[in-house]
Amino acid sequence: MKVNTHVRDRQIGIECGDGVQAVKWLADASLCRYDGAFGVSLGVPVAMRTDTSQVLDMTAPIASCLEHGAHVWIVLPGDDRNSIVPTTTTE
Repeated sequence: MKVNTHVRDRQIGIECGDGVQAVKWLADASLCRYDGAFGVSLGVPVAMRTDTSQVLDMTAPIASCLEHGAHVWIVLPGDDRNSIVPTTTTE
């Protein structure tokens, strides 16, 4: 399974195999791929949200709460937890 994670201004696709890893692993893997410093300057993820603003249990297996192709947003220290998921605008 593949999950599309969003870290600040970037979208990062993460291959998760069968998705047996904890959701926290997904956040950590995304931060490692964020930049050349492995996202160290961003801090420890404090939460993850879906595109419907559902907060995920960081200890739950990925496959139990996400489907292949899902989009999730990583909440980092200093982020506004209520506005981390962008809203859709129509032009």
